[in-house]
Amino acid sequence: MKPSGLDFFRNNLETLLGLMNLFGEFFELGFLICISNQFSQQWQIDAETAYS
Repeated sequence: MKPSGLDFFRNNLETLLGLMNLFGEFFELGFLICISNQFSQQWQIDAETAYS
């Protein structure tokens, strides 16, 4: 008996969820780094304009 697509999906669901979780972590980390870079650049600009 050949396993159906649904069985295959069910068997690999945990693996898929694990991978999605991992990608989510990376995405979140990249997003946070991106935001903090934006803020630090903005802060530098504000500091420069305040002191000039």
